Amino acid sequence: MRPRTNLRETTRRAVLKAVGTALGVAAIGTGANAHNKFAGGREGFLGDNVADAATRTELVGYHSAGDVGPASTAGRPDNAHEGAMTEFRVHDDLAFVTMFTSRSETSQRGLAIFDISAFTRAESREELESAELTLLSFVRNDNNLAAPIDCKVSDDGNYVFVCKQPLSALFGEAEDVEPNTDNHGFSPGAASLDAVDVSDPGNPEVTDSVQLSRWVLGPHNCWYHQINGQGYVFTTHGEDGVTGAMNVFEFDHEFGQLTQVNAWAWDGQEEATVSGEAGSFDQYAHDIVVQDDPKYGIPIGYISYIDAGTRVLDLSDPTDIDELGVFEMEISHHSVPAPTLINDKRVMLCGQEQPDDDQGATGFIHLVDADPIDAVIEGERDDPVYLGCSRWVQVKAENDLGPEPGERPAYHMYDVDPDEDLDPLDEWVLIPPAVGPFGESEWAEAPGFEEEARQAEDDPEGESDESPGEYDGFGNFRLSTHNLDVDTDGRVYLGHYHGGARFFEIVAPGETVPEGPEGHEHEQDGPSDGWQLLETGYFRRGVEIPEETAFVGAGEIADGLTASTPFYWCLVERNGSAFAGGINAGPQVIAHDEVPVGSDVPIDVTIERDSDTSLAFGESVLRVQIFVESDEDVVVRDRVPAGWEFLRGDDLGVTDVGDRKAVTLAPHEGVATYFVEAPDTSGSFTFGPVEYARTDEDGRPDVDSEFGGGNSTTNRLWRKENTLTETVATLGGGLDL
Repeated sequence: MRPRTNLRETTRRAVLKAVGTALGVAAIGTGANAHNKFAGGREGFLGDNVADAATRTELVGYHSAGDVGPASTAGRPDNAHEGAMTEFRVHDDLAFVTMFTSRSETSQRGLAIFDISAFTRAESREELESAELTLLSFVRNDNNLAAPIDCKVSDDGNYVFVCKQPLSALFGEAEDVEPNTDNHGFSPGAASLDAVDVSDPGNPEVTDSVQLSRWVLGPHNCWYHQINGQGYVFTTHGEDGVTGAMNVFEFDHEFGQLTQVNAWAWDGQEEATVSGEAGSFDQYAHDIVVQDDPKYGIPIGYISYIDAGTRVLDLSDPTDIDELGVFEMEISHHSVPAPTLINDKRVMLCGQEQPDDDQGATGFIHLVDADPIDAVIEGERDDPVYLGCSRWVQVKAENDLGPEPGERPAYHMYDVDPDEDLDPLDEWVLIPPAVGPFGESEWAEAPGFEEEARQAEDDPEGESDESPGEYDGFGNFRLSTHNLDVDTDGRVYLGHYHGGARFFEIVAPGETVPEGPEGHEHEQDGPSDGWQLLETGYFRRGVEIPEETAFVGAGEIADGLTASTPFYWCLVERNGSAFAGGINAGPQVIAHDEVPVGSDVPIDVTIERDSDTSLAFGESVLRVQIFVESDEDVVVRDRVPAGWEFLRGDDLGVTDVGDRKAVTLAPHEGVATYFVEAPDTSGSFTFGPVEYARTDEDGRPDVDSEFGGGNSTTNRLWRKENTLTETVATLGGGLDL
């Protein structure tokens, strides 16, 4: 088991006191950070103000990423990273943050690695009072024109995968600076997928960098997932006419190397090839999330196309991908499935990013029923299934503002019946559009914007620098939804740029309606009469950082990612703490009153495996042993390849997963054993990977899903161990040992 550095401190109260002072300097629009009128959101009021509104939430951690060390000494607001930060991903005791831009004293930073163990190992909300973020190291970015955008983590946390694009120059952030010599650096290429060994988090090492000749813009986002024991990295790309697709890479965990094995485009005109010569590749594949399906256990991908909706893919064979279904929407940006079934239903959240909108819509979140893909998985239909359409798309069509559902080129392959109910289960928008039945488009409709509403009522024309005026839409992403996370209890976490950190619950029919934000209580009380996505709280308090450290630049694009705080890229939950990626101010940790702490602490476990032989004759019996060393009781699960017959063992049950079997085992004195019979054929077969889970009081798996679920780093689900596979060759013909 790799070593972990426990840097838990007890000095956090001092830094939180300092941060609290920064947070409480002034309410919106009343201090030095208030600016001129909102003017339709193109310039002005939201440019760099400091928000001060929250309900049912509390800041419990902050680090400015100013330097290596604990927050109390190296991460104060007055010592902030100079530039922007984007993705925030969590794995047990560690977190990884991509540095979109970095300049001056903080130049050439590409990835920051944090110790977050004080939060992920907390047993109660009270323990968070002494928790502190500690920055361990940086990975250098050797190209000032390149922007590390996204990062994802392998199942065991030993590798991080980083997407780089040549975007920093657009924001005026590139400049001549002295090289940074901290740690190992990314490749100097501007468009690449990099693999970083973080098994020693204080001394990370880049092990591979993929820079394909056709990658004009490089990968925008990626996802790591283990399929049949093999690690894969999936990347998505922008609309440069060449690489607007998803690329698939095998990852060699032993040597840290990436090898491309496939590419896929939505249009399916021809089979997409690794060379990129087939398929149109014209649509912007923005993001992808992969989970082991909570119903069938097979890997399913949820890929968001800016102009082609959310597509659902069967990734059982990453070299031969099948499409299962599509949800039609505008600007599909980040779609995430619930990691477990909710009321026996598979649901997904489809998030819409909204760069600007004169009608006022600040980006929708759609709660979608994904159960219809069952018919495709089970072979009852050959074609992918249409999963419905955003109500906003439907309303725009009804008002002659857009095409009818299914009429855009990206949906011509689907059989869309406009007379059927195309609505999602529910949807949410911070400020609704002024078109159709959504409601009023104004500040007063948005929880957390009470100060703007008051100022707009007093000064509707926005003549004062302290007033935004009446709500008149927005521009350049300032109030857009961004990245989502969903936990095993159906709670939803959303980074909403200057709208802050937003918290929701997925409520099934008959379930109790939760409490809503103050002043925006839910209309229904008691049991829900249908599916609902309901907001339960928000955190919209900004950290006041030095002006010169904020993300500022030149041109219209740079103006969109403003110097305002908060400005959240994402919100990721683990063990009752929500980790926010602050674009300007840096990483923050937020606690919600209704999210319990202590149910998802990491499991310290070491697992090894062994079989009698690596060569078996047909119909011979093979013994498989799994050795477990753990700080608490766990059960393990192994995957038996197709064609092998399970005979007996320390099993708690056997489940079919595709053409393989998942065998759940209870270790006795640290060893779990089972026996299988080899097929009477010649071939090569792979067992594994091994998974583990906590036990309940009856010694059975204490997990929220029969299968691995969505994010493999949560301890509420089955956890996979990398490299714990084993290949056995067989000789058929009825030969005996």
